[in-house]
Amino acid sequence: MSDNVLSDEMVDAVVADDVRRIAALIEAGANVNASNERGETAFSYACASNSLGAAKFLVARGADINTVDVGGGSPLDWALCWSSPEFREWLGGIGGTRHDQSYEPWPWPPRCKVGGCSCDPGGGPDCDGPSGS
Repeated sequence: MSDNVLSDEMVDAVVADDVRRIAALIEAGANVNASNERGETAFSYACASNSLGAAKFLVARGADINTVDVGGGSPLDWALCWSSPEFREWLGGIGGTRHDQSYEPWPWPPRCKVGGCSCDPGGGPDCDGPSGS
């Protein structure tokens, strides 16, 4: 696999907010700005899973905070839906920008797409994540 392709292992580490595992992957050659076929990066996943420790670590390692995925969303757009007010404020404060103004800030904690239930932002059959899964 190319070091420019975002690995499932990196996504899992980011969603788990496992900075030690992220560091090991980068040390082993993972590209901090690698993306998947939808243009989502490890930083995008950090923003969509409220993984503030992972996000800060990725930024310190050179992550681009203003990528735009194929759906037109930026990491800050994702954070508005899936991350805490603290996370959103931090990202805006370091220069994160919105790309898709149609993203509405959701109340914290995030809500599910189906039924308005409370859910884990990491996923589940009724929850949206970066890939809409």
